[in-house]
Amino acid sequence: MGHAIKVRDAHIKTAAVEIKSLTVSGKQVTMGVFRQLQVEDVIDPWEPQLEGVPWGTVNYFPKPCEPDHLHVVWQKGDELRRACVFPPPAKYILKRLADGVLEERDAVGLADSGFSPLFDLVHSDDPTELRRWVEAYRQHYTELQALGQLFIAV
Repeated sequence: MGHAIKVRDAHIKTAAVEIKSLTVSGKQVTMGVFRQLQVEDVIDPWEPQLEGVPWGTVNYFPKPCEPDHLHVVWQKGDELRRACVFPPPAKYILKRLADGVLEERDAVGLADSGFSPLFDLVHSDDPTELRRWVEAYRQHYTELQALGQLFIAV
């Protein structure tokens, strides 16, 4: 059994935290404005590379979105965009795809998640291209995951 924590031993410490809010013309962006940002992939699905400058992630998932991916706000030229960025395909899916035993539901899931370029790569003569694609995508996803969260107004 653990020992009891005595009140005399406990303390509250104040920590400084940084909250980054997304603003436009000095006003905090609302959910309504966020929803109006044009949706466009920040990672080019055919040649996994960033299409612009990522600013941060927003932890807001308007319907029909589920919290199973990142919402990234990013800059394309002089305009803001938002992107849904899904985690890299699981290794078992990639193995099944490479072995040619991918089931229909797996294939539909990959296509719906924006990973349709994988189908072409699996059937290419050079299997290193599939590995290169997966590694490049994983690297970009990891970079996007590490971005700070941007807060928007209710």
